[in-house]
Amino acid sequence: MKKAINISLWVVLIAYLGAIYGFVEEKNKGIICNDINVSVVNNETNKLISNKSILATIKNSHIPIIGKQVNKINTFALENLFKSNATIKQVAIYTTIDGILNVEAEQREPILRVMNARMQQYYIDNEAYIIPIRFEAPAYCLFANGNIKETFNVNEAHTEKSLLMDTLNNNKNNISSIFKLSQYINSHNFWKNHISQIYVDGDNNLMVIPRVGAHVIILGDITNLDIKFKKLRSLYYAFNEIGWNDYKTINLKYSNQIVCTKR
Repeated sequence: MKKAINISLWVVLIAYLGAIYGFVEEKNKGIICNDINVSVVNNETNKLISNKSILATIKNSHIPIIGKQVNKINTFALENLFKSNATIKQVAIYTTIDGILNVEAEQREPILRVMNARMQQYYIDNEAYIIPIRFEAPAYCLFANGNIKETFNVNEAHTEKSLLMDTLNNNKNNISSIFKLSQYINSHNFWKNHISQIYVDGDNNLMVIPRVGAHVIILGDITNLDIKFKKLRSLYYAFNEIGWNDYKTINLKYSNQIVCTKR
């Protein structure tokens, strides 16, 4: 008996939802699209994509929108226009009963700008996706350069998150270590505000360059980052007393000591 009641309730619910859907579809037949509304989130700090550029992509597609019945607008095809755009994390396109086509896009968040050994430049976002550089809309983030090598094609890599994550143990490729270091720096407000650059020397030593002071900090690799940066923080307390410009390098590679080179 209980099973029969449950089945009956499901039948009634499905019939009700079907009726509602039919009502909405019927109502939408008389609604004409009169405008396009675009909103982009997560671009307050770095505006890599604008409302204007999204509108231009839609208009250049020649997919009929303005003056068309809203229930006949191919929103799926419109969303597909942005699948190959490495700057956009996700996009949702839908119509409303006031005749508006709404485009809601979320921009990827770059945390690192890279210039590799071949002088190619690109961004990496916080999820390890590659974002091509647009020089007319630069992102303000940590910068990395020097002896940086990748095993992937920079110009085709933006669709493959795994390209960074799978190459950490490849001694011909150091970009994953650089990415993980940038993640660490960006996750600590003090270091995010204090460090402006990552540099890789010819021996693949990782170095960081601060905004304040004329010294270079040698990390070596990404092992024991917590310990290395705690030692650096302690040293900075001493610098407040003796000055910031007396040393050329601060070497944190060694587990039991800090080696500083004077100018």
